[in-house]
Amino acid sequence: MSTTTQTKSTVDQERDLLVRCVEDAYESIRLLPGLDANGPAIVWFAEHMWEAYHRERGD
Repeated sequence: MSTTTQTKSTVDQERDLLVRCVEDAYESIRLLPGLDANGPAIVWFAEHMWEAYHRERGD
């Protein structure tokens, strides 16, 4: 397997994780009464989720 293929695989994995974090953040915030599910709130929450997933994996 070439380095390019490995890198692409890593990039794909990171992209998938980021999409998962944004989706989870939107769904979580949307369900909280009185909290506006706007862009900055979703980005803030998704970033914290992304960091937590990386800590869990030991990155």
